[in-house]
Formats: sequence, C-alpha cells, structure tokens
Amino acid sequence: MAILLYCLKMPYYNKINTKIQKRCVKIAKSLVDMPNGKNKHFSFIFRRTKLLSIGWNNYEKTHPMTVEYGYRGRTIHSEMMALLNIRRIERFTNCYLVNVRINSKYELRMSKPCLNCVKLLKSHGIIDIYYTNHLGKFEYVRYR
Repeated sequence: MAILLYCLKMPYYNKINTKIQKRCVKIAKSLVDMPNGKNKHFSFIFRRTKLLSIGWNNYEKTHPMTVEYGYRGRTIHSEMMALLNIRRIERFTNCYLVNVRINSKYELRMSKPCLNCVKLLKSHGIIDIYYTNHLGKFEYVRYR
C-alpha cells in the first residue's frame, strides 16, 4: 500500500529555536552509548518548549506496533520509542519531533524519519518534524 505524503519544506529557523537545537544535540551526545547498534538516532518530542519524551534506536526489543506500522526486523526506531516513553496517553496537539543522529566521530548526520515512522507519527497527530541533515544542519518538514 503506497503512502501519499504531502510535505512542505521550510527553513528550520521558521519554527524551532537555536536553544532547543543545542539542547537536543547536547542530550544526544551525552546519551550516545545508549543505542546498542551502529546507528545512533535520538528522537525528542516537544510541546512548545517543554520536552515530553526522548527515544533512541533499540536493536534488542520489539513491540506490536512494529508490525502494525510495517517495520521490518526486530527493532524499535527512536521515533516509536519516544512515543512509547510518554507515560500517559495524551493528545499530541502542538507537539513536534526533533531527530538527531550522531556518528562515531560525534558529528551530526542525516536523521530524517523513514516512511513507517512518518506514518506512526502522523497517526498520533505529530506532523511537524525537525531533523539533522548530512551537513549537520537542522531541516524542517510538515507532513499532511
């Protein structure tokens, strides 16, 4: 089943402030040993400026939602873990996701969510996503 995505790319500075960017990068670098695989992806869910949840890739666990949303393999992506780490199910109105990927040299790399993660986030009402690109800069995309 093909997913039709309408996305609008905007400069990152239109919505997310530099303070939040730096905060996410600092937290990601401090947690770089947490993901147990090669890829060090971190996802942060915010409501305005309040950090609600943090997630990272887990290559040893799985969850029933992985099948529901079409993930392959026995992994939990950072976006899913961030959603699962929110203790209370709440409405995600005015929430957005920030994705950061750190390589072995502690450099920022591409962390755009996969299509399955986009489908998962959209189903929970999160359509505004910020992610690091291959140049280490933040980009913004809104999925409708």
